[in-house]
Amino acid sequence: MNTKTVLIAFCFITGCICLISYYTEKEYSSEEMSELAIDRHQEPLRLLWEFRFEQCDHTTFPYFAVEDDKIYAHQSSDILYCLSAETGKIAWTQVMDGILSSPLTVADGNIYVVSEKEYPDGYRQSSSFHCLDAQRGTVRWEIKGGDFDEDFTVCDDKIYVYNGGWRCLRAATGEEVWSSSVDRAFYSPAVGEGKVVIGAHEPGSQQYKIYCLDAATGSLLWELEDDNTSSAVAIYNGCIYNFNAFGVQLIWARHTILSWKMGKSTVILGGAL
Repeated sequence: MNTKTVLIAFCFITGCICLISYYTEKEYSSEEMSELAIDRHQEPLRLLWEFRFEQCDHTTFPYFAVEDDKIYAHQSSDILYCLSAETGKIAWTQVMDGILSSPLTVADGNIYVVSEKEYPDGYRQSSSFHCLDAQRGTVRWEIKGGDFDEDFTVCDDKIYVYNGGWRCLRAATGEEVWSSSVDRAFYSPAVGEGKVVIGAHEPGSQQYKIYCLDAATGSLLWELEDDNTSSAVAIYNGCIYNFNAFGVQLIWARHTILSWKMGKSTVILGGAL
């Protein structure tokens, strides 16, 4: 490849980058967006429908989940809505015994959600876990008066949720399969490859840990100290990815060996199996 060819290729690539940067960094008004869409032979965006919650708390954001042709939503009130995704019309509503406080998970025709309710003294709260029929909105089963965390995971017909300790419940019935006393998590636990991984904080201390449990039995496989920050974790292809304020860590799922870590100013390489 001669110098002229390289120069032409360089100019072409530079021009493409500048053009992409112009369109991605420029702020457009709604009129400009419509004109831009028309220029690109696309229909301009338009509002198809809108829905307003009956009880609206402007200090919170709504939670919603989309499954098939339905939208399930709540606005941190005691009402759960099911809307038509096509028209926005209400298919059904269900008034719950408490304020809905968690994201919604829809799986196998069921909706899973946590609610909170204050004790008469106004200082303490109890929480409940609910399973509802996604088609009709009727309650299939519920566990009331617990200490359920808002972050939970539904996977392979099981629910992994904190309730004064970690619990594994059967998704169809709410029956407890196992329990564990490891610490409360900051985010939903990661479940996969036969393991439950939890980024947790030891109460009353600055100690942060990552716990790995056996998904079938709840037994503790290993634990690893974290970088004094809350952690969101994920499992993929035999590895655990730990995301925190210091960066990203990769941990081998079978052991506590730290393979690598990318932080704000450090890269650490570790041992291989």
